Amino acid sequence: MILIADSGSTKTDWAFLENGKLISEFSSEGLNPYFLDESQIFEIMTITFQDFDRKTEVSDIFFYGAGCNSKITNSKIETELKKLFIHAQIEVESDMLGVARSVFAKKSGIAVILGTGSNSCLYDGTNITMQVGSFGYILGDEGSGSNIGKSFITSFLNNELPSEISKLFYAEFKLDTTSIIESVYRNQFPNRYLASFTKFMAKNIENQSIKKIVKNSFRELFSRKLSKYDLQNHEIAFVGSIAFHFSDILKEVADEYNVTINQIEKTPMKGLMTFHASQSI
Repeated sequence: MILIADSGSTKTDWAFLENGKLISEFSSEGLNPYFLDESQIFEIMTITFQDFDRKTEVSDIFFYGAGCNSKITNSKIETELKKLFIHAQIEVESDMLGVARSVFAKKSGIAVILGTGSNSCLYDGTNITMQVGSFGYILGDEGSGSNIGKSFITSFLNNELPSEISKLFYAEFKLDTTSIIESVYRNQFPNRYLASFTKFMAKNIENQSIKKIVKNSFRELFSRKLSKYDLQNHEIAFVGSIAFHFSDILKEVADEYNVTINQIEKTPMKGLMTFHASQSI
């Protein structure tokens, strides 16, 4: 039996495969080792698998995670997983490699993550050969939920939104300046907090001010990050909730850069299950 995990900053998707077939699939809280220490990671894992009584039958674990891009961060995840799955061989890789494997398998292409955060890479069918830095939600993450949400909430605080949108937003969230500042600067997960406002934006996307915020964030993604790749000679695929829910706007911006998007997926899990099922048979 193998276990596959796709972990972002907000949530982790898990899938158990046996003989190449899915036997269980579920989600838990995100497990980003940049934001969580070992005890927090283990607590989440313990709660997640408390009712799974076949832990000793898991032979291989493939964990792809946001923040898993160094030996130190990866070992935090591996160590805590090993406490629960004592017989498993564990491979911890970046969420970026997981997305690339999901959408391209053994082909080459440019893979892009647009979820709470954003990231991208050039993949040669085996390895990531080029990666433009994303720099996190404060310094970068263009096109991501946290970036779009930050632009929206900044416009709200500066009274730059149309009155009808501001009224709708206040009616739904009941937020004032003090509570917003408190959540952004004192909350343990400000990136999640900022990204949470994209759900409201998606519901009101026909409003031109909201559409402009989303489009400008995608334009920054292309101009600052994706333009550094050879876009005309590689397929490009996007994965993540932001890419999925704002796909029409994403395609409009891609057209501005004469880029054809080959694939947009909400999550990489389906592709990862196919990839690892084929490897295990």
